[in-house]
Amino acid sequence: MYIYHDNIDYLTSKKRYDALDIQFIDQGNHEECYSLERELENDNDAYVLCMKVTGNLNNFNNIKFFDSLNDYRCKYLNFWTHDILNKYKGNHSATLKLHVLKIFEKFNKEVSKCHSEFTDYIITDDYKKMKSFYDYALNYQMLQFDHEKSEKPCTKRIDNYIRTIINLYNQVKQECTITGNSTKKYCIALEDIKKVYPQGELWKLTCNEVVTERTAKLLEEISTLREENTRLQAPITEICEQARVAGNGEKSASFYHDCPPCSSGSNRCITVAVPLLVILFIFIILSKFTPLGSSLSRYIIKKKGAKMNINEEEIEESLEHTFNYVDKNSEMSGNVIGYNPTENGYY
Repeated sequence: MYIYHDNIDYLTSKKRYDALDIQFIDQGNHEECYSLERELENDNDAYVLCMKVTGNLNNFNNIKFFDSLNDYRCKYLNFWTHDILNKYKGNHSATLKLHVLKIFEKFNKEVSKCHSEFTDYIITDDYKKMKSFYDYALNYQMLQFDHEKSEKPCTKRIDNYIRTIINLYNQVKQECTITGNSTKKYCIALEDIKKVYPQGELWKLTCNEVVTERTAKLLEEISTLREENTRLQAPITEICEQARVAGNGEKSASFYHDCPPCSSGSNRCITVAVPLLVILFIFIILSKFTPLGSSLSRYIIKKKGAKMNINEEEIEESLEHTFNYVDKNSEMSGNVIGYNPTENGYY
């Protein structure tokens, strides 16, 4: 069983392969790649691919973005090389692959740090299993933080990805203990991963809650509102604390005058108060009129409680109506206060 995951932008592996695509392209061997382009009838795609490969090899010691698996960066570089060669759609595939192989050989004669393995990935099924395991090990740290420590709900796509990889592991782990199978590439992958995660915790990861992509985005927007409110409130609190204590810890006589709870003309107070009121309003509506209050409460305030199944359609509809309600009331009052939520990234 295998699930294609290279197009899931959220995953760390996708971001790291994207980094190999662009990070060192301007530091490739221009003369060598330009010569290859002319040899292949002005094939610009071949030139770009050559610049990417030589740029990464020239900066092999600077590839430090594979986190706890950085010792296996050569392995990931070979996966990436194999994939970009397969994605090449020009008319010189065989010649280009041979040239890239020579680039690796030349690099290893001079430096001897990353041998070419991409030409060995002939058995497609074995290659997919091996790459899936290495990629999942790379993704685990972020998945565990987001969905276990922070208790964020998983999207259906992420839940399916986690379950599929763990099922694949359970299928092959016994197979890899049989004499003669230990040399299979995906069995070697499991041994490498065991060195990084000796307790095997990554094979026990589960999602507490599963929601649609749309619901996850709405919940993320609520979280962003809360973070923005906290950020804006911090400097006000600091200013008022400074005004509260003067001299040797005595209360300033002008404290209550200088630091009112919220003056009517204060844009800062409005900026802080409105997002907070919006969040409270949404929470009250969901708590009173839907069975999702306790589930959303656990997500927002991060308290542990009994697991509940989420009625996804109801939460989506409730959240959307609530946002519409707030927008309409804001327009009627003549004071529209908006925000631009940003999606959290992980890099």
